[in-house]
Amino acid sequence: MNLAIDVGNSSVKYGVFKQDKLTLAGVIQGVDFSKLNEIISANHIVHIIYSAVTEIPADLKTILNDFCSVIKLQQDTPLPIQNKYFTPETLGKDRLANVCGALTIFPGKDVLVIDVGTCLKFDNLTSDGSYLGGAISPGMRMRFKALNEQTAQLPLILPKLEPRIIGRNTEESILSGVMNGMMAEINDVIWQYRNLYPRLETILTGGDANFFLNQFKSRIFAAPHLTLMGLNSIVLNLPHE
Repeated sequence: MNLAIDVGNSSVKYGVFKQDKLTLAGVIQGVDFSKLNEIISANHIVHIIYSAVTEIPADLKTILNDFCSVIKLQQDTPLPIQNKYFTPETLGKDRLANVCGALTIFPGKDVLVIDVGTCLKFDNLTSDGSYLGGAISPGMRMRFKALNEQTAQLPLILPKLEPRIIGRNTEESILSGVMNGMMAEINDVIWQYRNLYPRLETILTGGDANFFLNQFKSRIFAAPHLTLMGLNSIVLNLPHE
C-alpha cells in the first residue's frame, strides 16, 4: 500500500493506494497530523510520497522522518512523463503531479489539466508524454480577497454556485465578475488549446472545481484526486527492491 500526501497552501490532502486504486482519501486542516500515524499503521503502508508547495510543518516532518521509505517529490525525482519545462527548478510540484495523474487517465492523449485552487493553473501534457508548461493566474478566493483588500468599500464575498451574469447589487456584481469572469477565462483557454490539439482531453481538479463543473461548454473529466493519483503513479514508476 502507498500513501500519497499533497501539502498545499491551506490544507494537507492524503490518499491511500493499493497499486493504482485509491482506497482512502481525506483532508487535514490545521496542524494535527496524528491521523497520518493511524493511517500508516492501519493500512500497512510500504511507501510514502509527498509534494509540498511550502516547507512542511514540523509535526508532519516528524511523522515522515519516523517512516523508512519516504519519497519527496523533487526536481530530480524520476517521472513517468518527460518534463520539458524550461525552468524545472521553479515548477510547482503539484503541477508536476497533476500531469503525471493526467497520464494515468488519458495515456497517449493530448491533455489540458485545469486546477482550480488557491491559484488557477493550466497545464499541458502532449500525446507523447511530454509536459510543456501552461499558465497560472489568481484563484477564485484570491480574487475575492484582492477586491476586498485593495479597495475602500468592497466587501469580502463568499462564492456561490451559478452566480447571475447581471449583478443587481454589489455582492452579486462581485460574484459575477469573479466567478463568471473565471469561467470565461477557462472556456477561452480550452478553446485555444483545442485549436492546437483537436482531440484534446480536459481534466478539472482542485478544491474549488465544484463551483465550475456544470458550466463548461465542452466535455470535461472531473478528477478531484488528480494530484494524489499523480504522486502514486510516480511511486509505481520507481524501481523498488
